Amino acid sequence: MSNEKITSREYKLVLAIEKFAGDEKEMLNKADIFWQALQKTALQVIKAADGNFDAIRPAREIRFYDTEDSLLNSKKYIFRERICPADNTRELTLKFRHHDRYISQDRDMRPGINGKVKIKFEEDIKAPFEKLHSFSGSVEKFSQRKIENINDVIKIFPGLDSSLRKDAGDKSIHLVNGFAAKEIVITGATLRLSNNPVVNAECAIITWYDMPKNKIDPVIAEFSFRYENKNEKYKRKTAQRAYDLFHLIQDEMKEWIDATGNTKTGFVYNG
Repeated sequence: MSNEKITSREYKLVLAIEKFAGDEKEMLNKADIFWQALQKTALQVIKAADGNFDAIRPAREIRFYDTEDSLLNSKKYIFRERICPADNTRELTLKFRHHDRYISQDRDMRPGINGKVKIKFEEDIKAPFEKLHSFSGSVEKFSQRKIENINDVIKIFPGLDSSLRKDAGDKSIHLVNGFAAKEIVITGATLRLSNNPVVNAECAIITWYDMPKNKIDPVIAEFSFRYENKNEKYKRKTAQRAYDLFHLIQDEMKEWIDATGNTKTGFVYNG
């Protein structure tokens, strides 16, 4: 199999959730306070900071599905559903993540059904500097067919069949830990990592809320910045600035960071 190109690099930090409690207006105010602090820190090592955290994307519902014994997660897969109530669209994603790039990329993630599909090979970086190579396939605007067991997942993502035991297909899947999240994403801010060529990292604050229990206070919050190159031509100086920025935020903005470092996926599986 030919090498997959890393089309984006995303740096993720789990935030202190108490900093983002409150309704939408309060969230935007707190996001602005975070952005002002981030700019002061970031401009020590990057070229510029532009925009503001002032754009809220339509809310989405996030659900993860797995077997009772977490078979998919034990094999480094996650199976996720995103629903956007604003336009009633449904997206299904199968993702494989591994520290070793070649283990991650050597598999077929293509959906085997008709529809708008998306394939991504990315690098996810979490604190303090732990890299995961993420290979995912997604089906957008998925029809409302039932997905009840592993075989149903394999029908959508046939490449999964080679990674699972043949006798696992009949295992039923369910909502992981009974948890469904309402997701709010705030965007609008960018960090300039290079002027020549221009490389801007898009920033986002992502908050998840436990849908049945509490619609005001988030259960987890995350800050990320991402820069891309579809040909995987990442310059050394650009990468160095992103590396330095990631560590500087951890060193100088400790009051904003959740030191436990539990990721969004980790929260779903482990609480």
